Amino acid sequence: MPTYTDAIQKNEEIYARRWDAFSGADMRIVFNNQEVGTVSSLTVTITRDIVPRYVTGDANPRTFAKGRRGIAGTMTFSVFDRDPVLQDVFKGYYYTALENLWKTNEDSIMGYKVFEAAAGGEVIQRKTSEGLKDGISTIAQDEAREIHRLIGENVTVKYIDQLPPVDVTLTFANEAGSVSVAALTGVVFLSSGIGWTMGDVDTEMATTFLARDFQPLTALLSSENRKRL
Repeated sequence: MPTYTDAIQKNEEIYARRWDAFSGADMRIVFNNQEVGTVSSLTVTITRDIVPRYVTGDANPRTFAKGRRGIAGTMTFSVFDRDPVLQDVFKGYYYTALENLWKTNEDSIMGYKVFEAAAGGEVIQRKTSEGLKDGISTIAQDEAREIHRLIGENVTVKYIDQLPPVDVTLTFANEAGSVSVAALTGVVFLSSGIGWTMGDVDTEMATTFLARDFQPLTALLSSENRKRL
C-alpha cells in the first residue's frame, strides 16, 4: 500500500514536470500538403446534442442521451494584394478535383447508375468482385467527357463554399525545442467576409468552416530533455 512518503514524492514529480506552451507565432498550418502562411487565427468548437431523459415522479433527469456531434470553427486570413484562399491556396486545385470526378476509364467509371446502357451505343462489360457487370455505353462516355470539357472551360471558382474538402494540420514548435501537433479532417468552408476601413491598415478575411474530425493538440517532443540556453 502506498505510504504518505510515496504520495509526497509523487506530488513532487507532478509539480516538477516541465510544461511547455505555444502561441500563434509558433504555429504552422498545412492544407493537405501545402503550407499556408496567411492564416492569422484559428478557432475550433466542438458541440454535441445532449438531451436529458425524465421519468414520472422525479423532476430531475435520470440520465442523458447523447446524439450528433458537430465540429466547426473560424479561420482568419491576412489579406495582401489578392484573395488568400482562392488565389493562393486553392489556385488550380478545383479543376483537378473536377477532372478526377469526371474520370471515365475501365478502372473508375463515374455515373454507373446515372448513364445506363439505355443511352445506346456499345455496352462495355467490366469485371468486378461480384462478376461481370454492364458498364456505361460508349455514347454515355462521350457525353460525360463533353460535360467535363464544358465544365473545365466555363466554370470558375468564385466563392469559398465551392471549394472541395481539405485536411488541415497544425504544427507547433517553440524555441525550447518542444513540438506538438493538431489536425482537422475534411474541412469545408461555409462563409467568408472581408472589409476595408480608413482607420485600419491591416486587412483580414474571416471564414467559417465545418470539419468531419478533430485531433486534439498532442505533444510529440518535450523540451524537458533539451539543453536550454
